[in-house]
Amino acid sequence: SSGINAEWPLRPGEQKHSLDGREIEVKRAITMKEKFSTNKLFVGGLPPKLPNEDVVDFFKSFGEVQDVEWVVDRVTGNRKGFCFVIFTDPGSVEEVTDGKIPPQSQKHEIKGYTVECKKKFPDNHPVQKKIKRIQQQKKEKSTTDSALIPLL
Repeated sequence: SSGINAEWPLRPGEQKHSLDGREIEVKRAITMKEKFSTNKLFVGGLPPKLPNEDVVDFFKSFGEVQDVEWVVDRVTGNRKGFCFVIFTDPGSVEEVTDGKIPPQSQKHEIKGYTVECKKKFPDNHPVQKKIKRIQQQKKEKSTTDSALIPLL
């Protein structure tokens, strides 16, 4: 006997297996390409007054743009200097970012402005969690560093 045992009957979609007497969970294998694939792109360094059409016109050369989500200041209602571009096909994001995984980014120029483009993953994705950790560490370090500056 190989030590592998599948117990039947199972509910639809349920896969219960045991290996050497231990229950194991069976999942579909995910390729590295799938793991780091997203159709959402972070675009930073944009002037707040840049027309939406200019952003769409630039990025449609990489593929069909489904939407552009501008981030606005809650108090003033003004756009912040970044947005998210959602493509129909994740391959477009790969092309824009040259396949780089955050925190690495790819620079592009839109209407004379240099912008930073990064893949944007859901908040619970391991890459996004790592980025949040790095940002938090930088924030804590800058707070600590400023506290060490002597007041004259």
